[in-house]
Order: sequence, then structure tokens, then C-alpha cells
Amino acid sequence: MKPTHPDQGRSQANSPLSVPLPQPHASQWVVFSIIIFVTLYVARGFLLPVFSSLLLAYALIPFVRILTRLKIPRVIAAFLVVGLFTASFTYGIYALSTPAIEWLEKAPQSFDRVERLLESIKRPVDNVNAASERLNQMAQGEDGGREVVVRMKESDFINVVLNQTPIVIGAVISTLIFLFFLLAYGDLLMRRVVEISPRLRDKIKAVDAAREVETSVSKYLVTVSLINVALGLCVGISLFALGFENPILWGALATMFNFIPYLGAIAGVGLLGLASFTVNSDPQVALVYPGVYLLLTVLEGHFITPMILGRSFMINPIFIILVLVFLGWMWGVVGAVMAVPLLVAAKAAAAHFESTRQLATLLSR
Repeated sequence: MKPTHPDQGRSQANSPLSVPLPQPHASQWVVFSIIIFVTLYVARGFLLPVFSSLLLAYALIPFVRILTRLKIPRVIAAFLVVGLFTASFTYGIYALSTPAIEWLEKAPQSFDRVERLLESIKRPVDNVNAASERLNQMAQGEDGGREVVVRMKESDFINVVLNQTPIVIGAVISTLIFLFFLLAYGDLLMRRVVEISPRLRDKIKAVDAAREVETSVSKYLVTVSLINVALGLCVGISLFALGFENPILWGALATMFNFIPYLGAIAGVGLLGLASFTVNSDPQVALVYPGVYLLLTVLEGHFITPMILGRSFMINPIFIILVLVFLGWMWGVVGAVMAVPLLVAAKAAAAHFESTRQLATLLSR
């Protein structure tokens, strides 16, 4: 259809809807990134329960849908799933508390034995410190006779625990509340987002992207959780066969540590190495237990997990370490646990849009 007025075609060409949007400059991206980082750090007390509940919702949403297929109302299904998850988690902590306390009581023995093994390394350092102290006394001259007493105030572990316990309990309660509402009303929120999208194409993209992220993160979390539980069972059974004390505790710790890539395995091997010196004073025998742990972790990380997950869920190790260290510094251990699932979600969302598909390729392994 031709325009009836000579200026009508020109006005349509110059319409604001036809003018391309300006692309942001690199400096604007830098400022935007700094604002995001500052917000994540300042609001960590609020954002940490939100992100934790979001990832838990991705892991538990399949169980809610199973219950809804059984004609159970969604709100009741969400309540049952959250209640069962909370009860299982609480019972696990209670069951592991006794062997954990027993090991902590024996921990000083392992530290003493490790210190004796490292005595040959410490002796030269002590000699250097003694020589440095004598030089300082000579340099002080007459003032060297006056003793300067520096009193180091020891941190009271009990006070630290008492101060942090209300904060931790509040964060856990907030996470569980957010988790319940996400499981109960998450689909309703998604429907409202689709309704406010102006065009049908935007509605389809929003639904597809949300489903892709949910499917990817849910599959990743469930699969990795099963793999970590299997690793914990293998570690526990191996330590039991070798006659090591508290194999159930160390199997559970192996499961939890394995949610933190790379650093979790290092921490687990190190702690088991310290604990092994409370059982055997012979270093060659004591190193057998962490060696078995390390072998099982290497087999899991380099062969079993890549074979099960496939390339679609594999993330570039460089980005894993960067995000792991960053979130660990900003949000602590919980942030380190959330690092890889958040990367999986970012990769799934980026791969769905043409403008961010290169980011998904960059994150891939």
C-alpha cells in the first residue's frame, strides 16, 4: 500500500520504532559491571538466601511436579517437599555431629604429629628468627633492656559461634521461606512475565529460555548430587575396608566437599590426611587413606562426571576457578557451592539468544 501523503513514507521511516538503538560503549559495560559487583557484595545478606533458594528450587521442582501429577495441590506439594528436604538435612547434621565431635577432640593429636614431621623444616626458620631477634636487641642499644609485651587476644570460639548462630539460622529460615514460595508459585510468576511481554515472539522466547534454564540447571543439580553421593559411598566403603575410623563421616564430607570443584577435593584430602595421623604414626601408612580419597576424586572428576554429563554441561575450567574464587570471597562457602550451577544457568540462557550466543561458546569447555 502506497502512502497517500508524500511525507507519510518519510515519517514512517523516521519513526522512533524504526531507529536502531545505540549500542553501549565499553566504558558503560565497565560501569555497569562495577555496579553489579558492588550490589552483589553489599546486598549479600539478602541475595545469598535468594540465590540459594532459587538453585534449590531448580533441584526440587521435579519432585513437586511428580506430586502434582498425583492430584496433590501445588501448594501442599511444595510444603511436603520443603518439609521432607528440611527433615532430611537436619537428620543428616544430627547423625554426623557425634563422629565429627569425636574427630575434633582428636584433632590436636594429628596437629602435634604433623608438627613433629615438619620439625626439620621449622628448625632453620627458627634459627633465622632467633638471629633476627638478636640483631634487633643489638640495634636497640640501651632500650633493649626494656621488654615490650604484646598481648594477643585469643579469639573466643564460643562467642564467635554464639554471634554467628542467629545470623545463620535467619539465613536458613529465609532460604526455606523463599524456596517454598518459588516451588508453590514459580509457574504463576512465569505466566505473569509472559503476559506482560509485548509481542508473541518475545513471549515464546521468554518461555523457551526459562524452560531451557530450568531443565539444564535441574538436570545438572540432580545428576551432580547423585554423582557426589556415589563418590561419598565409595570413599566411605574404601575407608571402612581399610579399617579407618568414622568412615560414614568421611563419606558424607566427601559428598559435601565435592560440590565445590577442585578446592573441595583439596580440602577433603588435606583433612583426611590430618585425621589419618591420629590413627597411624607411620607416614607411609597414614598417606594411604588420603591417597585413596584422591584417586577416587580424580576418577570421578576426569572420567565419570564428563561421561555422564556430556559436553553440554561442561564449563571452561578457567571460568570455574574465577567465579569460584570470586563468589567464595564475596559469599563464603555457600557462594563457592553456587558457582558452577550459576555458570550452567548463564550458559543455558546465553545459548538461547542470538546476541549472547558467543558468551555461551566462551563458557563452554
